[in-house]
Amino acid sequence: MKLNTKLWLTLFVLFIVFGGILTFYLTGKSEDIPSDQDLMASMRIATLIREVKAPDFMLKDLEGKSVRLSGLRGKVVLVNFWTTW
Repeated sequence: MKLNTKLWLTLFVLFIVFGGILTFYLTGKSEDIPSDQDLMASMRIATLIREVKAPDFMLKDLEGKSVRLSGLRGKVVLVNFWTTW
């Protein structure tokens, strides 16, 4: 019977501690969190005022098929130009 009481008491204490920690993190003020623009300004990184689109171009994929950038609209595109000298 004592083991059961100790177990319940331990679970109760852990529940109270976890609840306190959770409450502490969830009640943080949003004013304390800097905005993206504030972070960018603090690092002296300029943000674009308008959206800049990449010019349309065509390359060949690994199978030799021609792929045009405009045909991939809405997808994530990673273009890696490299060479060996």
